[in-house]
Amino acid sequence: MDHIQILNLKTEYQKNPCGIDIKNPAFSWQMKSERYGAAQCAYRVLVWEWLEEKNPVKAAELESKTISFVWDSEKVKSTQSVAVCYQGEELLPRKRYSWCVIVWDEQGEAVESEWNWFETGLMGTGKNNWNGA
Repeated sequence: MDHIQILNLKTEYQKNPCGIDIKNPAFSWQMKSERYGAAQCAYRVLVWEWLEEKNPVKAAELESKTISFVWDSEKVKSTQSVAVCYQGEELLPRKRYSWCVIVWDEQGEAVESEWNWFETGLMGTGKNNWNGA
């Protein structure tokens, strides 16, 4: 089997950004393969709240721990890997979220990325989040 990697995971075009204030952030990734003609045919994005314990590396580990995803795109037949917009539960202010993507190639083989994370900012909640000294 050819070695396929999912690399350069980004949220809002940044690696592990802090303080994003976007309700539907965009996710991006790249598929790398040495096989000529290898291409993404489908993807599945999973987003969950950050766990205090070490984050699992594989989605199967998440599912076995009954982690509830704030977004599971399910399998989407698409070559899109740039600006895939979040469409899950409303993101909470000042929270860290983890995410990964599973990509299927043209031969139907699935490859999972490592997990990545992003942190939300105030999310437009206004002055109630500011405390002066």
